Amino acid sequence: HLDDDDRDLLDVAACCGPVFDPAIVAAAAGGALVPTLKRLRRLERDQGLIRPEGRMYAFDHHQMQEAIYEDLFAQLKEAYHLAVGEASEALWTEPKGPHAVELALHFLLGGDPERARPHLLPALHELHAGYLYGPLEELGRNALEAGFLEDPRERFEVLAKVGEAADLSRDAEFQAAVVTEQMEIAEALDDDALRVLAYLRRGLQRYSASEIHDGIRDYEAALELARRIGNGSAEEDAERGIGICWSRIGDRRKALEHHLRSLALCEELGHESAAAGAHNNVALQLASAGDFEGAEQHYQRALELAKKSGNTRWEAYASANYGRIFYERGDYTKAWEM
Repeated sequence: HLDDDDRDLLDVAACCGPVFDPAIVAAAAGGALVPTLKRLRRLERDQGLIRPEGRMYAFDHHQMQEAIYEDLFAQLKEAYHLAVGEASEALWTEPKGPHAVELALHFLLGGDPERARPHLLPALHELHAGYLYGPLEELGRNALEAGFLEDPRERFEVLAKVGEAADLSRDAEFQAAVVTEQMEIAEALDDDALRVLAYLRRGLQRYSASEIHDGIRDYEAALELARRIGNGSAEEDAERGIGICWSRIGDRRKALEHHLRSLALCEELGHESAAAGAHNNVALQLASAGDFEGAEQHYQRALELAKKSGNTRWEAYASANYGRIFYERGDYTKAWEM
């Protein structure tokens, strides 16, 4: 049996997530630290609802945290998030990385978007760097819906990050809405730097919607514009996009041509993470044409660069695709290991 104070404490903790800092929970709940720690210790020992994880506490099962959180009345949930944000802000004097993510999220969910603003872009960059696209999309959508992003350039940057995350969640309607707004902002500001990014985003969105030839036209527009304004990264992105589109409709020659250009640009720019993807794309085309020896060399290089740059996504793609080479050779043990 839990008394009201225990329930209140768990309610606040649930707003922090599956793992929580007892010092923040104590401050957010309006209690002193030592009595709160004693109460949490009793919940751990007598009820088995939580367990220690170093200096933190964790709910014994994430579904327990989710059930408590979902049961909270909306306004109470909002008040708790705001209190957690304020307690965290007082504790973290220079919030960076994961701390920026926490502050942006709690202030947004706590109904105070202006206090979330300074932490939002650092938070999105942190999530993007960690390939945490689900939380990135959730945080970005909350920010866009809150209506406080009045600066069009700031809003464009948030849209760009959220749009990339939405590519993985396959929300076609949301992807289209993001692209449309990005194009509108770029045109309203008459900004070629933003316009090229919007073309790239729309090219990918149309590729995802199987509008391949429209996607190629957008990528080609991005490529022309990127060359004109001297944006090498955007030029590489466009070459890669065109290559992927031609591969989708079975023109391996054109696909390989553009992927090789993409690879050359990556090497010229020193972008090792992107180069891992480019080597993988070149290898796919060579393997499709039966050049397994050439493909193997590119897969090996893709794996080297992916590991070196910490890009686990491209490492996984290259490993899986490289395994097909061994499968075609009849080396099923090696294929399985990849």
